[in-house]
Amino acid sequence: MGVFSEAGSAEGNRVMFLRNAAASLVRVRDRFLSVCDRLQWLPPALGRLAIGSNLAIAGWRRLHYVDKVTIFLIQAGVPAAHMMAVVFSVSDCLFSLAVVLGLLTRLTALPLLISLVSFSSVAIAGHAGAPLSILFDTSIYVALLVWLIISGPGPLSVDWFICKRCADSRSKKSQ
Repeated sequence: MGVFSEAGSAEGNRVMFLRNAAASLVRVRDRFLSVCDRLQWLPPALGRLAIGSNLAIAGWRRLHYVDKVTIFLIQAGVPAAHMMAVVFSVSDCLFSLAVVLGLLTRLTALPLLISLVSFSSVAIAGHAGAPLSILFDTSIYVALLVWLIISGPGPLSVDWFICKRCADSRSKKSQ
């Protein structure tokens, strides 16, 4: 009889250990999800900073080398190449900075998306053996811009602040 009670006790200990381990995992998961919920502002802010700063630097670089960009666009057969080079460069600089700040994010991300896709298409078409890095970079930028257009800039943005102020002023007027 002693053998059965020891075996039952060992089985009971294993069951108790598994229950405690499962409960611990649930507590760890709950804490992790709680931290993730408190950090909801971070992904859109990092996305805006990443895409905005990269495109602003690219636009600034193109603006300083507008003659080279113009020659590239002429070789690619783009009409009004100089005007397009200036428009691409200036819009990339200004709209990218607006995206970094979260100012009119959904509105300013759309021309950046159009500019990015069209300029990348010209770059790829202009090179028979276009480097895959152009495709990879473009696809990442397109994904980030589409995400910002759909999801918005997040709570750490000028847009969020303006919308909050407008909502507060509307609620005060209705009272």
